[in-house]
Amino acid sequence: LASPRFLPQEFEEEKAVVLDEIQKRRADPESYAWEELTGLTFLPDPYGARISGTVGSVSRISRDALVRFYRSHYRPDRTILVLAGDFRRDDALRRIRAAFSSWPSRGAPPEDPPPPPPRFGNYQEMVLPREGAHPALFASLVLPGYLHPDYLPTRFLKEILAGWFTRRFVTETGVALAADLFYTQLEERNLLRARITLRRAEDAGRARDILLHLLASAGDPAFDWSAAPDVAEYMQAREILLREDFSGLAEVLGRAAVYGYFAKEGLPEALAAADRYTRITPRVLARVARTWLTPDNLRIVFLLPPGAPSPPPPASLSSPRSRPFPPTPAVTRIPVEAGVPRLPRGIDPLTPLSRPSRLEILPGVTLVHLEHAGLPIVSGAIASPGGSAGDPPGKEGLAALTFRALTLATQGHEEEDIRWRLYALGNEVRFDTTRDFFLVTFTVPREGLVPALTTIHEMLEHPAFPPEAIEEARRRLLRAADRSRERVGPFAGNAFRGLLFDGSPRAHEPFGTPESLGRITAKDVRHHFASRVAGRALTVALVGDVPPRRARILVARVFAGPPRRRAPAVPAGAASAAGTTRTFLHPSGRGYVLLGGAAPGRGEPGCAAAELLRLALGWRVFHHFTDVISCAYEAGAFREAWSGGGDFGLYVGTSPGQVPEAARELERLALRPVEEGLAGDARSAWLGGTALFAARTGNVARWFATRGTGSLRELVDGVQEVSARDLTELARRIFAPGRRIEIRVNPLSASRPPPGSGKPPRSR
Repeated sequence: LASPRFLPQEFEEEKAVVLDEIQKRRADPESYAWEELTGLTFLPDPYGARISGTVGSVSRISRDALVRFYRSHYRPDRTILVLAGDFRRDDALRRIRAAFSSWPSRGAPPEDPPPPPPRFGNYQEMVLPREGAHPALFASLVLPGYLHPDYLPTRFLKEILAGWFTRRFVTETGVALAADLFYTQLEERNLLRARITLRRAEDAGRARDILLHLLASAGDPAFDWSAAPDVAEYMQAREILLREDFSGLAEVLGRAAVYGYFAKEGLPEALAAADRYTRITPRVLARVARTWLTPDNLRIVFLLPPGAPSPPPPASLSSPRSRPFPPTPAVTRIPVEAGVPRLPRGIDPLTPLSRPSRLEILPGVTLVHLEHAGLPIVSGAIASPGGSAGDPPGKEGLAALTFRALTLATQGHEEEDIRWRLYALGNEVRFDTTRDFFLVTFTVPREGLVPALTTIHEMLEHPAFPPEAIEEARRRLLRAADRSRERVGPFAGNAFRGLLFDGSPRAHEPFGTPESLGRITAKDVRHHFASRVAGRALTVALVGDVPPRRARILVARVFAGPPRRRAPAVPAGAASAAGTTRTFLHPSGRGYVLLGGAAPGRGEPGCAAAELLRLALGWRVFHHFTDVISCAYEAGAFREAWSGGGDFGLYVGTSPGQVPEAARELERLALRPVEEGLAGDARSAWLGGTALFAARTGNVARWFATRGTGSLRELVDGVQEVSARDLTELARRIFAPGRRIEIRVNPLSASRPPPGSGKPPRSR
C-alpha cells in the first residue's frame, strides 16, 4: 500500500487483459443486460458508469495517470483498518503503527463525489435484442442507504419477497423457469435487483405486468406478512453467526465504518436497538413497500433473442411521476459501548471441532450430528453420490447439467414450487456438484429444519426436468465453460489433470466442455438421475441447536422408504503421463507454467502434510516470483483431494518470454527443503483458518456430509504433528522427476508449436 511499483510491463499486460475482459463481458448477453440496467438506474450519476470502464476509456489510461490516481485516492487518511479475533489491543496498536508509519499522504485528497440525484424519476424500460440470448427480464429498484431508518426494513422486505417472487413467477403463473432477488449494498443508495428467466420470449410483457402487480400488492396492508416473525428470528440468528466468523465480521465492520455506521458519536438506533427486528411489524413493512416499491422507482431491461416481439406498454402505472427521493432523516444514535452486539455467553466457536455422532438411521441413510447449543440456527448438508466423476466419456458435465436443471424447475405432487419453499426458509440454500457428490447445504432457523428437510427430500424423490429447464441449465454451463477456456490458469489446470488422470473420470472437467454439453440429451439427464442418484445412499449432516434424539427422529421420519443402495466406487486412474513436459498454446497472450503430480487423497496418510505443503510452497513461490524477481502476475500452489486420490501443483503466470526460466525456478523452489520457520507459519495459519472454518456451522455440516470417517479435530491433531522434514519428503515424492507433470502455456500464434508440444486432453 505504501509504495507499489506499478512496473510498466505489468501495467501494459494488465491493461490488455482488462480490455479483453471488457469485450467479452459486452459479448455475453446477460452481463451486457446487467450493465445496461445499472446505467438505466443511475445515469448520469457515477454509480451508473461501468466499473471496468469502456474500451475507449481504459485505452486512454497511462501509467503516470494511474500512479497519480493511486496517490490521490489510496491514502492512510482515507483508510480504515479492522482487526477481529484473538489479540491484545495495545500490542496490536504498536504493531500497526510500526507497520504503517512509512505510508505517506501525497498531495491533497480528492473531493468526494456528489450524492446521487434526489429523485425517483419516471418508470423506464429497455429492450435488448441479442444473438444467443435466452429471454429474460432484469429489474432494479433503488433503496435507502445505511443510515436511513428504512434501511433495515427494506433488507427485511427483500427476505420476505424472495419466496413470493419465485412462487408467483414459477409456480402460480408458470411464465418463468427461475426468479431471483439480489440486494446490493452501496453507500448513499442500496439496490434491489431481480432476474427472471422466462420460458418464452412472448411472455416478457406478462412477466413485467406480474412484477408491477406484485410490487403494488406488497404495499397493501392485507398482504400476507405471516412469515415476518420467522424472518426476524432468522436475521437475528444470522447476525449472531456472523460474529463467530471473524473474517466476515471484519469485512462487515469495515464496510459499515466507511459508510458512517460506526461514527464517533455512536451507533444509529435503528440498527443497534435490541428490538430492531421485532419492531419491524407488518404495518412498517407495508409503509416501506408503498414508499420504495413503486413503478417510478422501477427500471426494467428485457433481454430477448433477435426477432422476438417487443412487449406492449404496461396497462397502467398507479404511482406519481417524478416524485422526490426521500432524504435521509436525522440519525438517532446511542452510545457505542452500549450498542455493540456481543456473542451470547457460553458459546464456544470451536465446538464443531469435536467429534460428531454418526449413526445409520435407515438402510442407506446415515445421520452425522453435532449439537451446537446456544445459536438458534441449524445448518445441514445432504450428500448423495452422483458427482462429476460418474460422467460417461464424451458427456462430461452431465452431473452438473442434471442438478442445475433440477434446481431451475422442480415441482412436487401438488405443483408447488420447491425452490419457493426453500427460499421462504431464509434464502440460505445452496446446490453444488463436486467430483464425488451432489450436495445440498442450507442454514435455517431451528424452526425451519423440518420444512427444509422435507422439501429437499421431495426434490430428490420427485424430480421434474422440463425441456426448457434443461436448455437453460445447458446455456448457463456453456457460458461457464467458455469463460474457463478463456482463462489461462484454469486451462492449464484442466490440461494437467487430463494428463495426470488420463483415462479416468478424475480427468473430466466438472462443468464439461461446449462439445460434451452439446451431446447431452434430456434422456441422458433423466437416466443419470435415475441411475446415479435416485435410491442411492445419503448422508445427512446436521450441526446446530438441535438435540440428538430430535435429529434422529426427524431424519428417520422424513427419509423413511425403501432401502437405499450404495454407489459404486469411481477409480482414481493411473498417472500415465507422469514424468513428462507438455507445451500448449492459448489465445490469452500470457505465459503460464504449472508443475505438479499425484498427492494423498482425503483421509489418506499424508493428507495433513499436503494441507500444510500447499501453504508453505504457495508462500515460497508467491514471494519469489512477485517480490524477489518480480516477473509474475500470479503465483502460488493448489491442492484438490477426494476419496481415493488427489493432486498437488505449483503455478506461475508470467510473460511469454520468461516461461522457460520460470519453469526452471519453479522446479528449484519445489525441491528445496522446507525451513522449520516456514513450516511453523504454515501450521499457525492453517489452524487459524480451520478455527474460522469451524465457526460456521454450514461449513462444518458440509465437511461432515462429505467425509466418510474422521473429524476436524483428528485432522487438526494430525497437522500439529507435521514437521518440516515431513513436508520436504512429501514434496520430493510429488515432484520426483519420474512422477511430476510440467505444463507450459505459450500464446497462440501462427508459428508451429515447439517440439514436445501436444494438444490438450480429450476433455478439452
